[in-house]
Amino acid sequence: MAADSTRNSTQKPDYRRLLHRSPVAQIIYDGDGRIVDANRAALDLFGYAPDALHRMALRDLLDAAHHRTAAIISASLADDPAPYVNAESHYRHRDGTPIIAQTTLYTVAPHTVAMIADISAQKEREARLRELAHDLNNPLTNIRSSVGLLREDSPPEQSAELLQTIEKSVNRAFELIDHLLEASLVARGVALDVTAVSLNDFLRGAADDFAILAGQAKLNLRCTPIQPDITLPIDTVLMRQAVDNLLGNAIKYTPSGGAVHLSAFRTADEVIIQVSDDGLGIPPHDIERIFNRFYRVDSAQHLAIDGSGLGLSIVRGIIEQHGGRVWVESEPDAGSSFFIALPTPDDSPLK
Repeated sequence: MAADSTRNSTQKPDYRRLLHRSPVAQIIYDGDGRIVDANRAALDLFGYAPDALHRMALRDLLDAAHHRTAAIISASLADDPAPYVNAESHYRHRDGTPIIAQTTLYTVAPHTVAMIADISAQKEREARLRELAHDLNNPLTNIRSSVGLLREDSPPEQSAELLQTIEKSVNRAFELIDHLLEASLVARGVALDVTAVSLNDFLRGAADDFAILAGQAKLNLRCTPIQPDITLPIDTVLMRQAVDNLLGNAIKYTPSGGAVHLSAFRTADEVIIQVSDDGLGIPPHDIERIFNRFYRVDSAQHLAIDGSGLGLSIVRGIIEQHGGRVWVESEPDAGSSFFIALPTPDDSPLK
């Protein structure tokens, strides 16, 4: 790339100094669309080293499937460009990950500055909220239809089926609403109400509460206590929400005849609670995002099963409030193991 005199100058223009102080990604390009400068936020957003980015054109960062973004950039290079352009645009990270951004272009002769605000997470939340609204609409529609049929003096056997449909739909609606409320509480950081409990009593209580559901799904649910038992300082209500979410998912995503295992063990400085199953598993590219709010594995098998995309984000929030961490190990069609790691308490042996 031809050397840019302003970039090599020891005294950068004021807008260059502002650019490098900005937390928003900003890129300066010349009349040919070649990048002549970029701030740290832009390098982080796109995953390039400075030398690599300065050899590129802004077009090289675009998502080729979205021609409108390319048209916006091309318009900024016209003989008589608009002094200010603001539009949603689509880019690609160096590793291929799509980036949705709000791009603002303005001219600082002889260059154009692109301010690129990443709104990918916002767009994902908006899309998931639309899906949640749709998911909530389904059970409500079922309820309304069933009530309408009941008013028509349906035969007793049909009435029983309609009442069962209403009950299932109400339960589904409550499940979605509960997940939204739980996610809201965790996001606000509810104060913990910590008590010391026997870890084995806690595990057995969780397993016992899911025994009927596992039996109905024709699954083998096992609980293996830790030896020796330990006392664990936790908020029992919130921690049960976390473990219940993991057990509920394991049962939901494991086919009939499979197994779910709840267990615990300890390392030098952590107590580990493990929920394992031999169900559908999770593709490698989904594992890093599986704990994000509203995220769901995008496969026909997973999407065919009701879910809000909030459960695992709730789990992560609760565990992080306890000073712990959570992760998953999984392979498609080979099951998953979710791990909750909590700091080892000082009085770990149960007296």
